[in-house]
Amino acid sequence: GGEAGSFELTGAHPVPVHKGGCEEGYCGDSHIVAASKISPGDMIYRTRSPTGAPAPAAVVSVSRGASPVRYVVTRSGLFFADGVLGASYSTPLGALEVAPFALLDAVLPSVLRWRSVRGALAA
Repeated sequence: GGEAGSFELTGAHPVPVHKGGCEEGYCGDSHIVAASKISPGDMIYRTRSPTGAPAPAAVVSVSRGASPVRYVVTRSGLFFADGVLGASYSTPLGALEVAPFALLDAVLPSVLRWRSVRGALAA
């Protein structure tokens, strides 16, 4: 912890919250909550330098806003947004939500980076 930063997720994005039994790293005792339920004082996971391993970090403040949403497809279903661990899905469908994008990328590698596809998805 101790590193300042901010990140944006939809309110429905699942975020692992650190539990005391996890010591200083990520573990199965962490519980998953919707980003909209995160409050100041909650312990979430942030990358730790220089290893990049997740380490608990206290939430200092939370604000609400609106901005465009972008899907992120990862093999594990997890990603780091500005150094904070989050999931690549934002609905109860979980991994099924991003399955069409993952399938498309598996059939046509890097298709999601094509200018025409990026433009269509951004519209």
